[in-house]
Amino acid sequence: MTILTRGKPLSSASGVPIGRDFSYLLAVNVESEWGAFTVVGAHCFWPVFRTLSEAQAVDLRKLVARYPRERMIIAGDFNSTPWSFARRRDDRDFGLIRRTRALFTWPAGKISHNRLPAPFPYLPIDHVYAGPGWATVSVERGPRLGSDHYPVVVTLAPRDVAAR
Repeated sequence: MTILTRGKPLSSASGVPIGRDFSYLLAVNVESEWGAFTVVGAHCFWPVFRTLSEAQAVDLRKLVARYPRERMIIAGDFNSTPWSFARRRDDRDFGLIRRTRALFTWPAGKISHNRLPAPFPYLPIDHVYAGPGWATVSVERGPRLGSDHYPVVVTLAPRDVAAR
């Protein structure tokens, strides 16, 4: 996982990989013209891998707890729908506002071992959360780019008028 930023990274932290060769959680503190804020990226296991997904949820909550929530942004492939127990739990525990509501992002192409075409995306499993210090300007699904997910494009603006 990679987080790209125009602002100067002040610090970063990552989650411990579980049976993978990459980190599934990444947090970066960024300095910008509007002040410092934190971006957390997550790539969660499918809930069918219950032990792994529960351990990962604990790691994510621990990582999020290390940073102030006012100007935090959490984005990623959570592999869970808005109506799932995991999403509702995170909605409650993060203390942030989920900015994506019923934005269907998966699948973006052919699925299954037979590579059957999906006529349209039917699961909203990619989400963006942001703290109360951010106002939502727009939320939209991006174009098909070759992944099995459509991208989520969220534009946020700092709420503090003086900071703009």
